[in-house]
Amino acid sequence: MRKHLVSCLVVLLVICLLPGCDGYNDVMFEILSNPVNYTEYEAVLGRILYDNGETLQTYLQEDTAIAETTKVVLEVYLPTNEEAGRFYGEESKPCEVYPVYLEINESNHRILLKSGFYEAVSKGVKLSLKTSCLIYMDSNFFYICAIAFDGTQYLNESDGLANIIAMMENNRSLL
Repeated sequence: MRKHLVSCLVVLLVICLLPGCDGYNDVMFEILSNPVNYTEYEAVLGRILYDNGETLQTYLQEDTAIAETTKVVLEVYLPTNEEAGRFYGEESKPCEVYPVYLEINESNHRILLKSGFYEAVSKGVKLSLKTSCLIYMDSNFFYICAIAFDGTQYLNESDGLANIIAMMENNRSLL
């Protein structure tokens, strides 16, 4: 009986202390809220994917469902094996075989919708983008803070980064 009581007290204490534990959040905020931790890349666009409620669906130019989604991912191919390797945690990865998946958070997606980005680009075009090779929480994707195509800036870094920071603030982890 006493062991049970002690176990319950320990669990209760841990539950009470968890909300005050920001170690992970502090590290991620420090890294992902600082523009020096984002790198500019020239990348070839593979596919645009969006969440249709069940899975990630490939976007086609005439597809209007992208306006209703909150999650968009760009599949891009980087020009060098070393650049691709950074996103896989390796020194080098064959860049023509291993695409990098970059997420556009909801607020940045809305900016890209209004600016006509999705209509302007297609598979195979070269994008100039700025992203970090670190993820936030348990995502499988890296966040984009700036995108330009064909001389037009569709998402500027200050707005893009501010939206990523707001997303992190609204989606804090327990640890």
